[in-house]
Amino acid sequence: MDPHEIDKLPGTHGKVHRSVPASIWVSTLYFCEGLPFSIVRLMSSVYFKDLGVPNRLIGLFSSVGLAWSIKLIWSPLVDLVSTRRRWLLITQGLLVISGLVLALTPGLSFKVEAAMIAMAAMALLSATQDIAIDGYYLEALNEKDQAEYAGMRVAAYRVAMIVGSGALVALAGLTGWTAGFGAAAVIMGLLLFFHALFLPVLEKKQGKGRERNGKDNPEQNRDATCKAQALSLSTFMEAFTSYLHQPRIILVLLFIMLYKQGDALLFAMNTPFFMDIGVTVPQLGLIAGTIGKIASIGGSIAGGMLMARLGVKKGVWILSFAMNVPIAMYIWLAHEAAKGQHVSLLLVGTVHSLEQLAAGLGTAAYMVFLMRTCSKKYKAAHYAIATSLMALGMTGAGMVSGYLTEALGYEEFFWVCFAATLPGLLMMWFLPFGRFAADMENHARAGKP
Repeated sequence: MDPHEIDKLPGTHGKVHRSVPASIWVSTLYFCEGLPFSIVRLMSSVYFKDLGVPNRLIGLFSSVGLAWSIKLIWSPLVDLVSTRRRWLLITQGLLVISGLVLALTPGLSFKVEAAMIAMAAMALLSATQDIAIDGYYLEALNEKDQAEYAGMRVAAYRVAMIVGSGALVALAGLTGWTAGFGAAAVIMGLLLFFHALFLPVLEKKQGKGRERNGKDNPEQNRDATCKAQALSLSTFMEAFTSYLHQPRIILVLLFIMLYKQGDALLFAMNTPFFMDIGVTVPQLGLIAGTIGKIASIGGSIAGGMLMARLGVKKGVWILSFAMNVPIAMYIWLAHEAAKGQHVSLLLVGTVHSLEQLAAGLGTAAYMVFLMRTCSKKYKAAHYAIATSLMALGMTGAGMVSGYLTEALGYEEFFWVCFAATLPGLLMMWFLPFGRFAADMENHARAGKP
């Protein structure tokens, strides 16, 4: 989108910062989404393992992922209070502060507790920032441009993941964690400064809330605001309940929450496993944070292309098996390590990269399936509900992963990861696939529950 046309968008009449193309601010905003997530969900595992935190506590800390699972609870506030631009700027400022606090924790006597508190705060702020950024994106761009920049969103988010779990972890391994977390805070601070100066201001039209002479009419504005809030809340509730009215909803919800259970268990504990078999922090930044993420991006792209060729039903079946089979490689790797065999860095990197490639394939199929559960009328809201349920299932798996590794050992734990994939695979026999989306539309048109 031409930034000079920002004032022509439906529902807006603001025009500022004309020198910044949409491609720039879309990239920087979604980089800002990915970096805090990378710190909380990826850097934290390396940091806590480096400090000697037991696996059960590292796994339990995955509970902070609930922030992204339950963000729908407070998401209406971002729509009803102030502007999305203001919300994202405020949350970005608070994220910078939490990053600076995190950078101070290595020097504290209670460093683990302080880091967990700072990261928990970062998770809540990041989830709120995500709501504001996604809403701003939908408000600022028309449907054509939203589709055009969708790939750029994903790429920027993945680059942030590479920076967080790759470059910053490697920096921390070489120079210390204060430098690693401090660099993250500096990056977020520079992006906040950029957005405060150059992010377009979108002003909603006030309609009848303003008099013809251009002066404010406080009473009319107040009435209009109250009506808009009531309408927004009503629409939000309708969007939520309509998602639950689709055919075989219990089966669909269970599948959404169970599909990535094995992958989620593995994701929570592969970093502690690598470090326990001798992989250093800088090496981990290269293997898991860079090479693995690039493989994941490649898998996601290939998965999207395959889904387009295979169709939803066949694609979900094939790519789901492709995602889960590589877990067996971790069983073999743990078995070799348990025998006292030297596990080469090349072998570790190969296993992890293949698993990440397969995870990208399966995730692409999963995302297409989630989109098929969304009705046309409430596509954005329904997709947010589906992804929140997905995050809830993955968070629950992460919370118990540490206890399982300590009770069973890595080899048996990876067998559990493999077994956890079976319920989701078995449930695919009973999913309505293409039918439930069409049936949902028919129910909506007929006004049936």
